[in-house]
Amino acid sequence: RGLGMRVREEVLMIDNIGSGQTCIIKPEVGKTYLEITVEVSDNGSAIDLADLKNLKVILIGNKAVTLQEYKDAAELYEINRRYGRKVSGNKSSSTYFTLYFRRPELEDEMERMITALGTGGLKDIKIEFLIDSSISTPKVACWARKMKNKNVGEGLLTYVAAQNRGGVAAGDFHFDSIERRDRIACIHAFHNQIQKLKLEIDGTRIYELTRTRANLDEDIAGRANSYTTATGFAIDFIQSGVLGEALIMQEAGYQVRAMRLTATIGSSSPDPSIRYLVEYLTTAASLFGTNVEAAA
Repeated sequence: RGLGMRVREEVLMIDNIGSGQTCIIKPEVGKTYLEITVEVSDNGSAIDLADLKNLKVILIGNKAVTLQEYKDAAELYEINRRYGRKVSGNKSSSTYFTLYFRRPELEDEMERMITALGTGGLKDIKIEFLIDSSISTPKVACWARKMKNKNVGEGLLTYVAAQNRGGVAAGDFHFDSIERRDRIACIHAFHNQIQKLKLEIDGTRIYELTRTRANLDEDIAGRANSYTTATGFAIDFIQSGVLGEALIMQEAGYQVRAMRLTATIGSSSPDPSIRYLVEYLTTAASLFGTNVEAAA
């Protein structure tokens, strides 16, 4: 009785709250996390989420694995906003950010909870971010929605990996280094002048849309907050709200051999670099190997 109850509780283990320091938050191991919200201010005043840099979620089992990584909390804000998740009103004047493990944009609660972060079998979990020196008197607090324990090996994990590429100029820019693993939920490309994206897998074109058509595609699917031109572009494989439609990279007897993403870059002062952030649907066995609990 009551084992499925959702508990809202403060996370108390917070270290290194200082200007120019890497803040470390350690949620309790042994629960299943739906969301974790981190509240940050400059002595009570709102801050720019871009000043919370190198944001990571790290799981520690038989080894340390970075489950999710973001350039800063502003990047996470843009991703959350695009999915229609609750965010603060303005990323440049905010007092919190939220890590969504449960995916509220999916079709039903069973789908949404598949990716909730179970921590059974882990030794530790850490959330880290660098507090920029422009925040002179940082205040940090944290709270979470959580449930009964689920082993980290149950269900799926949203694994977020990013790469930066320089040398970007107007015209077609090819990217062949996306890791071909597990299943891909979404590919985010952050740049200020992407006019079109094309994705080819093993010589077959599976996506090619201009920005205008992509925005309409997003609207039709219910993604009301498409990235602006100044922010980026996304290829979303789970618009329907069903994880089963994620792009398969590998499974029993199958492995994608070649994958090319082509961004068409506009000529109006393009940024010199482009950032690719890929959301994978993976498992603990894929991230850690078969013995997740060796160090737990």
